[in-house]
Amino acid sequence: MKEILVAEDNKRIQVLLKSMLEPQGYRVHCLDNGKETLAFLEDHTPDLAILDLMMPFTTGADVAKHMRTTDRLEHIPIIMLTGLDDPYWKEAVPREHFDSFIQKPFERKALLAEVRDLIATREGSS
Repeated sequence: MKEILVAEDNKRIQVLLKSMLEPQGYRVHCLDNGKETLAFLEDHTPDLAILDLMMPFTTGADVAKHMRTTDRLEHIPIIMLTGLDDPYWKEAVPREHFDSFIQKPFERKALLAEVRDLIATREGSS
């Protein structure tokens, strides 16, 4: 079973993502902030990460940078999720630190398709 890390400080969005992804056959791990996420990544290697850009303690951008500079984690596809409607944020996070950028509110079908495509691409390149 593929595992997805969801790092999102909004509990409603956590529940929404979990309810979308689990019926598709994914095991979903939800975390509330960047500090918890970094601790989780010390012992886990998920198949995909969905990171909220703006989280308490450590941002999604910082978590993504950590993942891209850690050998064991650098290959994991990352979807950066944000409610910020400012193009500055897309430019502020280096493109090489994430694979996809999804704006909140998001379309269910589009997010699921992106998850499937990124996991399939990773499996094809392994």
